[in-house]
Amino acid sequence: MKLTEIKTGVKLELEVFNDYNEKIGPTFVSQFEHAIDEKTAVIYAPIFEGNIYPVRKGWRMNVYFLNEDSLYRFMAIVTGRKVKSNVALLLIELQEDIERIQRRQFFRFECTLPVKYRVVDFLQESEENKPPFVESVTKDISGGGVCIKIKDVIPAGSLIEGELELSRTRKIKFYGVVTRVSIREEDSVYTHEIGVLFKNIDKKHKEEIIKYIFAEQRKLRKKGLI
Repeated sequence: MKLTEIKTGVKLELEVFNDYNEKIGPTFVSQFEHAIDEKTAVIYAPIFEGNIYPVRKGWRMNVYFLNEDSLYRFMAIVTGRKVKSNVALLLIELQEDIERIQRRQFFRFECTLPVKYRVVDFLQESEENKPPFVESVTKDISGGGVCIKIKDVIPAGSLIEGELELSRTRKIKFYGVVTRVSIREEDSVYTHEIGVLFKNIDKKHKEEIIKYIFAEQRKLRKKGLI
């Protein structure tokens, strides 16, 4: 899908990140105004608690929207702000292609699972040039990515090689891109967390993650916990 194909008035959900790639506030609600071209567009400035939230130039955002019952996502950078007819607007610039997301993949399931990861330069990097894996745990998982608790800061945009342990006999290997970095203020062990979007993962492994989420949900429902 192209930016120019998004219609005026389409509702948007925004995950906003500041200059330090820290997620700001909740997921904001916005609206698509119009596309200027294939790379730039105008959207409504988000409202939070009845006031316009002061999103700044240079901040990054993940933008989600529905089109014909399909969920789409793209990353953008705020390039400016303006007011038109007393309406606060943001100018945004597309940073990657708009991708379609299956809803079941988008659902995030909170769970603590063993995971190990390391930062690599590219997918086919030779093993001898790679750093050792770091062991950690997840905060949540979905068919589209994983949130990992970490002790050190990893910059957004980094490429991650990882292995997720669904059980002792089910280990999922993947490559992903760090799309957000957040501070865990009340955690003295894991001081940060990273949201990782899967970029290279076997389709069967992705289906295994989704099946795992559904199975765990059923267990919680039987126990009356959800």
